[in-house]
Amino acid sequence: MGYYRIGTHLRLRPSSKPTPALNADINTSTVHVHLRHADGGPPRSHDDEMVFHFDTIIEGTFQEATFNSCARDIVEDVLCGYNGTVMAYGQSGSGKTFTMSGDPKNSLHQGIIPRSIQRIFADKMARPESETSIHVSYLEVYNEVIYDLLTDRKEPLRSVSIMEENGQIEMKGLCQIPCETEEEALKHFLHGERRRCTGPNTFHKFSNRSHCMFTIYVERHSKGRGHPDRTAAKLNLVDLAGCERFKCIDPTRQSEKEVLNINKSLTFLEQAVSELRKGQGHVSFRQSRLTMLLRDALGGNSKTALIVCALPEDDYLDETISALRFSQRVKDLKTSAVLNRVVDSIQAERQLYERKIAELKRELAFYDALNGRPGISREDLTEQKKVELKGKVEAFLSQKEGVEAIPIESLMQIKETYNIFKEAQAVLHAKLEKLSKENSISKLEENQNLSMIEDDDGVGELEPQGFALGVAPLDWRPEKSDCDTEITGKASVNGLLEQALLDNENSYKGESEQRNLAFHEFKRTVSEGIQQCYMINAKKSELREKKLLMQHLAVRLNDYKQEIHEINVVMTEKARNVASFDQEECETQVDDDYIQLEKRLEKAKLDYQKCYGELAQLKGQVISIREEMLKCQENLLNSFFEWYKKEKEKRPESNHFLYSKEKGNEQN
Repeated sequence: MGYYRIGTHLRLRPSSKPTPALNADINTSTVHVHLRHADGGPPRSHDDEMVFHFDTIIEGTFQEATFNSCARDIVEDVLCGYNGTVMAYGQSGSGKTFTMSGDPKNSLHQGIIPRSIQRIFADKMARPESETSIHVSYLEVYNEVIYDLLTDRKEPLRSVSIMEENGQIEMKGLCQIPCETEEEALKHFLHGERRRCTGPNTFHKFSNRSHCMFTIYVERHSKGRGHPDRTAAKLNLVDLAGCERFKCIDPTRQSEKEVLNINKSLTFLEQAVSELRKGQGHVSFRQSRLTMLLRDALGGNSKTALIVCALPEDDYLDETISALRFSQRVKDLKTSAVLNRVVDSIQAERQLYERKIAELKRELAFYDALNGRPGISREDLTEQKKVELKGKVEAFLSQKEGVEAIPIESLMQIKETYNIFKEAQAVLHAKLEKLSKENSISKLEENQNLSMIEDDDGVGELEPQGFALGVAPLDWRPEKSDCDTEITGKASVNGLLEQALLDNENSYKGESEQRNLAFHEFKRTVSEGIQQCYMINAKKSELREKKLLMQHLAVRLNDYKQEIHEINVVMTEKARNVASFDQEECETQVDDDYIQLEKRLEKAKLDYQKCYGELAQLKGQVISIREEMLKCQENLLNSFFEWYKKEKEKRPESNHFLYSKEKGNEQN
């Protein structure tokens, strides 16, 4: 654990009428206040001069210089795994928000928050060997209530409760939004900026009336093995509200409750700093929400930088001296920042097992050496050894070498040999299946006329020859084996068998043809068959209509999906261009465009969901109709078999149905 002093920096806002009582030396980072030149001010000391020391003093409006001097080191420490905090302190109108947020109309005037986002994502792109996940959150403390600024635009601000668990401050209900690109993080930051509580005061009409904290969470771990730890750090960027005197406020433009709560929270902050500076055992952090949020920044696990913004004018000299005194008290504080490592339990267990395996291997090697078996290896096989072993197994399978060519040196080698034999067996099995499939295809083509039902979307009519199971052709027989050559004297028996099979086949074909003709007569003349065929055809027509409707719904579904995609693209493009608008344009043009796009997007999503539901309902209906149609076909076959059995008993003549067919043809 290391102790780090809080860095203090002074930024003086440019003024057309600077006071002669304040003299800032940039080279020595020292500020001299000559009270004899000041009107009013604090009580005079014996030498009428006060001296304040800082780490850096910044004059002018150069935002890049401010970031490099005050915040870059903190951001780099966060990327290494340390927590960091940068906060701006000073009276209202001294330039705190400009320092932290900057001017959205000019990229050169971006503040510390946008530049920190840019630096963090640039580091993520520069380290492809590491996996980095970044989340952001944005909160404000207004009238001693914490609100989440990153809630949905249509929803009101949601209050957040602060809790302490295991010595850590936890925000219950605060959104932590993941960000993959710099544009996403800036979009969420600007969204939160527009939702901050602002109001007019004596300096400008958009003065911030709340304390705000934008937090960036950075979690990183290496992709390679052997790195069980990962770092998880956070960067808190705090814009404190400015203190004001009640005698200087305008009751018609400002709320006294706002000013009272701001000054009270800043007073508790100064009290906590004084208690830490004196080394008291108990520090009253719980007196306000602000001190609870800044507990780690003032004396806990964080590297902290304080930027004091001041107005070098006679009218505000009292407030400037008060801010300078506060910075000197903060300068004496030290924090105990530590590297935030998150132990990956899976990687830690893997390393533990690897160490145990190595120890067991050494013990086995020592045991083998004592028993006269020093040549046995228990190390993993290299790729080269696997290739050599595979070549020896292939030579054994091709009968080029004997089994003694395959070495037996270790258990890993035996397992690898089994795997090679298994792969060879799988290849041989695949070849046999391919040959068997090629031989069976030709047989199936010859017997296609024996299929029972035409497979046309499951709704075809029964084929006339669909009841014949078929007999294997005479030429489809196994080739003669060696034992067949020994019984050539039995040719006459084989001839009789062939003649019997031929007679059986002819009689079976006659029976099959007669049954098919009877099936045609049943469908055309018997009322039960006609009715069932009508039901099957009705189901087929209904199924075709449902399928056609499903095709139309699928086309509409694709159109809605394309519309949603196009709206999302337009909204993303507008979000990227938000920074180019000023604040008034953002509130009028950009917001109106976003509202219209959101309405279109919501309508398109509703239409998509409705169309998808109709499509799913139709799909269920199609399945039900198919099942009903199959049931009708089954009833048709059962009815036919019953009728055919009865008719066969009534008409014993074998050619009766054939004669009926010829007679029907003559009549037609």
